[in-house]
Amino acid sequence: MKISLFGAKGMLGSDLVNLAPKETRILSHDLETNITNLNTVEGALKADRPDGVINAVAFTNVDGAEKEPGEAFLVNGKGPEHLAVVCAELDIPLIQISTDFVFDGNRESLYTEEDRPTPLSKYGESKLAGETSARRWVKHYILRTSSLYGTGRDNHAARVLKAIKNKEKINVATDLFCSPTFTGDLARWIYQLIEKKPPYGTYHVCHTGFCSRYDFAARICELKNVDPSTILNPITMESLHLPARRPLHACLSMNKWEKQVGALLSWQDGLENYLSAL
Repeated sequence: MKISLFGAKGMLGSDLVNLAPKETRILSHDLETNITNLNTVEGALKADRPDGVINAVAFTNVDGAEKEPGEAFLVNGKGPEHLAVVCAELDIPLIQISTDFVFDGNRESLYTEEDRPTPLSKYGESKLAGETSARRWVKHYILRTSSLYGTGRDNHAARVLKAIKNKEKINVATDLFCSPTFTGDLARWIYQLIEKKPPYGTYHVCHTGFCSRYDFAARICELKNVDPSTILNPITMESLHLPARRPLHACLSMNKWEKQVGALLSWQDGLENYLSAL
């Protein structure tokens, strides 16, 4: 099987490359293949002739999207449109990575794939535009995930580890809840999806359970045998005065994934897998 992977050098992309099954050949594309250019996408996929496409390209700077909405919508919305158009032309299934930020997080119950997205930020709006673009081609999987972290890139888990190493305090929100997801596990689950070939559509896939950013950081401290109070300064999201609003409780239901694809791991298990990978 041949898979064309766009965003191969990103945090998730790198794990998709490194963890690909032996029978899967990854055709890697990164900055040299700009998905915002339709001709470039068409040339790449006609040369590859893959069995499937994974789009792991994203404008991920949530606050930056408020200042540069045009760039965010170009990468997160228009790019997937180009991929969908060419995938439809060549009859290639498309996997589009999305986010829990398409929801407003104004409720405590879990969001299902049938719930209506109501993003709070330009970033969330741009990712929702990417979902709409992917749906232009019937053979699509839209995978909404949550709060990704992994090896080799700056992320919320890495910042906690850096603070522990440097013995410095960092601010961590107590009122932002999510399901932190290790990209190494997510990559394995994506390959499981490709193998199982469930019905096309939208799926929520991240680690099960949810926690506050503070609880997640405190668990890292505990696993590193460090007193959380010496590293973590509990704060509220409002006190940070960030340009973009975040959904405070956009926690996802994974019932559809576990029924159609397979069992998932808890966020605690994912964190231990991350530390082992380091």
